[in-house]
Amino acid sequence: MEEVFIPQGAKPAMGYDMSKFYGIDSRGIPFFYHISTSNLSFIQTARDLKSLGINNNAFFLSLYNPDLADVDPFSPNLTKEQVQAIINECIINPWYFIRECVRIPEQGGGTGPGAGSKFRLHRGNLAACWCFFRNIDLYLVIPRQCFKTHSMLACLNWAYIFGTSNSVFNFSNKSQKDSDDNLRKMKEQKDVLPIYMQHRYGIEIDESGDFKQVKGLDNVRTMTNPVNGNRIDSKPSAATEEKADGIGRGNSAPIQFYDEVEFTKYIGTIIMAAGPAYVRAAENAKKNGAMYGRIFITTPGNIDSQPVKDSMSTREQAAVFTERLYDMTEDDIAAFMKANSRNGIIYIEFNYKQIGMDEEWYQKVCAVSNWDKIKIKREVLLQRIRGTSESPFDPDDLDTINGFRKEPIDEIMVNKIFTLYVYEKLDKTVPYIMGVDCATGVNNDNTVLMIIDPYTLHPVACMKTPLADAVETAQNIIHVVNRYIPKALVAIESNHLGSAIIAILKRSSIAANLYYDIDKAMVPDVETRLDKHGMVMNDPNNRRFYGVATTATTRPMMMQILLRHVAERKSDFICRELIDDLNNLIQKASGKIEAAQGEHDDVVMAYLIALFVYYHGSKLSRYGITKYDPRKPIGESVKKVETYADAYEALPDNLKQYFPNPQGQQLYQSYGGLQLDDVPKQHIDLNPPPDYYHSEREQYINTSSGMRVGVINDEYREKLHSPYEEAGYDDYSGAFDVCDILNSD
Repeated sequence: MEEVFIPQGAKPAMGYDMSKFYGIDSRGIPFFYHISTSNLSFIQTARDLKSLGINNNAFFLSLYNPDLADVDPFSPNLTKEQVQAIINECIINPWYFIRECVRIPEQGGGTGPGAGSKFRLHRGNLAACWCFFRNIDLYLVIPRQCFKTHSMLACLNWAYIFGTSNSVFNFSNKSQKDSDDNLRKMKEQKDVLPIYMQHRYGIEIDESGDFKQVKGLDNVRTMTNPVNGNRIDSKPSAATEEKADGIGRGNSAPIQFYDEVEFTKYIGTIIMAAGPAYVRAAENAKKNGAMYGRIFITTPGNIDSQPVKDSMSTREQAAVFTERLYDMTEDDIAAFMKANSRNGIIYIEFNYKQIGMDEEWYQKVCAVSNWDKIKIKREVLLQRIRGTSESPFDPDDLDTINGFRKEPIDEIMVNKIFTLYVYEKLDKTVPYIMGVDCATGVNNDNTVLMIIDPYTLHPVACMKTPLADAVETAQNIIHVVNRYIPKALVAIESNHLGSAIIAILKRSSIAANLYYDIDKAMVPDVETRLDKHGMVMNDPNNRRFYGVATTATTRPMMMQILLRHVAERKSDFICRELIDDLNNLIQKASGKIEAAQGEHDDVVMAYLIALFVYYHGSKLSRYGITKYDPRKPIGESVKKVETYADAYEALPDNLKQYFPNPQGQQLYQSYGGLQLDDVPKQHIDLNPPPDYYHSEREQYINTSSGMRVGVINDEYREKLHSPYEEAGYDDYSGAFDVCDILNSD
């Protein structure tokens, strides 16, 4: 027997059997979890969210009237009371509507109420439905043939029938035919709903005061609801920019549906021109408690195509969806949107694995696409590829790097509203390097925190904050360092905003984690420098040695690092934000590498700031950073041997001839033109010195490969830490200058 799914935090319902549990919605209204639903995709999605650590993982199983738990809305034997109860549930609960009432027509399948397949929920369309039902504008990207359009049409059908009245819905697409097709698909969905939900006819009072039945308008490009006065129009495409402007200005609907955004000509002009009218319509709908919102859905296009460029601003200014939103309060959701979205839109993207598709599905889709490499990249792997030769990288290198792309293993909400995407588990004992690229406020750029592992150089975490100011950025850095990476070295781009962030952090608990160039700055803490009278002296010139400057000298050096890593370390590029920015780069005729017009390279620059410090930083041992990985046993890749005989046996056969055998016999061979038996005999010490040599400060380890490595003793380490513990550092990692203490020892 299959285990019963119990939602997180659910409580037994009074008066009902134990298979029914209840929760409280955001309005404070209790509801039941419909865990006996026959739509198993909803149960599976709840399990998926629970496995990801989402507490509010089953809100879409809500049922306000528990008497409907075992009622089939398509049954021909429903009583009037049951019909009314179902309608009431649909009005207040859109999740019930799409879970129990929606059917997706199938080609070659039946027709009429109940025909087709049930709505299939997954993490991608759940995010989109959640946004739409909350009147949050959304931009959805999921692979083709994963119910993207049908999912949105189901939501729109709920709004058309139950969610609003006397409202207008506008459908737009890359062509008039495609707009008409979406309207046709919506009608087909409506036609398989229970007959009492289809709203084919309404009742009006004629001039004589008599009631009469009226039918709604229904043609290729328009559909009206005779019951509540709603209207849907499919809009034409634009052949010119002037026509696009006219289409946009005429789009005053409070609900707007844009399909195939990245393939629609002049989409940027249409969206921009429609903006003012939409704002007014949305405000009126909100005032009247009606539905409003904009839906943008698409598969990725070519980066160089005009529609992708036109829609880029819409994507770049949007907040990036996180499933942590499900656990937020209404106030926290509003704060998240205010801090992360310039245009009130949330960008949603899920790959095929995240929405439950397996490798067998992937192989089938590729086969249907005739293994068209470009089509598979765009429509299945969701890659926006560059269609020109402007990229500074070899196309094969970019293909390989895109293949290493990973999704975050965790999302950490920093200060409740900013998202840190984690790609490798964070270790508090590792002195990570955090590169910080500071937004200049130009072209909607972002402030980026990129954290790399100093031993593998892998990006391990990334945060993009489009609207964070200097204070918020400093707070984010302090939060991340203190809680997750206390030994991190923080390297901040020393531009105008960066200087302000540095000034704040120098007075914070992580002041000692800040990177500065010790070769130039003789006094690392300018706030405590005294003049000859014993007064504090502030040296403005010394400030420039904190952080990393991106200048005409350092930027080319950074780009050389990038070119080398792309050529030699492709598997390092696992971070999706980094790969997206990498695909945005072009090389101009002058040889300069930069982001294409309208695109951004913020993540790349944060990554390069961290790498620049790794390769060119001043005395990184101050921060505990070494060029070998102390997490791995020394000589891990070398077999440990105890005697010379063991060492000799471990040699490859082709090398044994160059060494005396355990009996001291040298084989007669020629090597480099020299007869080896003519080489002066070397004394073989069969009693080598002990493996460990100890001193007060450190112990020297002779590795099996012959390397001597010094390791600081625990007692001496405490001596290094104690002055900073006494000074009140709750986290003293990286908070001291080792050189100062060693010099005075």
